[in-house]
Amino acid sequence: MKKQLNLYFGRSLWRFILTLFLLFFTYVSFGTNYYVATTGDNSDGLSWATAYTSIQNCITAESLVTGDIVNLAAETFNQPSTVSHDDDYGFTYQGQGVGSTIIQGALTQPLFTFEDCPNMSCNDVVWRDLTLKDGRGEGAAINAGDGIQYSTGFDLYNVFIDNCDPNGGYGALSFDAVNYDATKMHILSNVTVTGCNSTSDGPGGMYVHYHSVSITDSKFSNNSGTGASGAGGISFVDANDRHNMNITITNTIFDGNTSSQDASFGGAAIFTWDVASMTVEDCTFSNNDEASVDGGAILLDGS
Repeated sequence: MKKQLNLYFGRSLWRFILTLFLLFFTYVSFGTNYYVATTGDNSDGLSWATAYTSIQNCITAESLVTGDIVNLAAETFNQPSTVSHDDDYGFTYQGQGVGSTIIQGALTQPLFTFEDCPNMSCNDVVWRDLTLKDGRGEGAAINAGDGIQYSTGFDLYNVFIDNCDPNGGYGALSFDAVNYDATKMHILSNVTVTGCNSTSDGPGGMYVHYHSVSITDSKFSNNSGTGASGAGGISFVDANDRHNMNITITNTIFDGNTSSQDASFGGAAIFTWDVASMTVEDCTFSNNDEASVDGGAILLDGS
């Protein structure tokens, strides 16, 4: 009798485990791996041999969703125009390493933009292990501004951003949301932003509007800003007296950032307006210069 009971419960347990297993694979999507390489044949992008030959070709052909990965080859992708997204969310751009996968603009437009997303649907996009350089305009590297409403934000891990000038706009990275939800978070880890200069009205390195941010193990160097919110490194703006942005910056270097003489606001490295809280821990500030107002390193402003 005891052996029969053990056998019965053993079979029941295995049936239960099998049921959970089947339910898991029914409702969980692991996403699709796509590949981009100039040596591919530009057919279906499902292997290096059949890879899309440009990033825009992949974005145009596929509607990317949560779990999808766009694998970028170890080469320099020369981008004459902006990679524009209109219905993509939850996917990852996966490079082969900083200095190996390089996305290089033509010094005329941002490298990536999400401004054409219908109903503000683009969200939760990740960049990993790559270099972004030579973009121009607002969000010269990544432009998620003017109408983008996203959930947990856009995240960067091990990314090097160089010579992306937001001329006439805000930040090499521009996260300018309209949904006023500062409970949402952007994550930057091991990110370098260097040599990004705004010559007209705005910060050089990064601009964040209404959303919270976590920055760790990163570096902002030799960036310059001018005009309103014109920090060289980063500007955090939570307008309309909402006071609910939360900023955490850890083990990050700010070096050689400047805010020019015609700046309306100061803060050569960091400028904040109406944020709820900002924690800066184990960071280094050196050679940052605010020429006209206040805050050679940090300016905390607002009502």
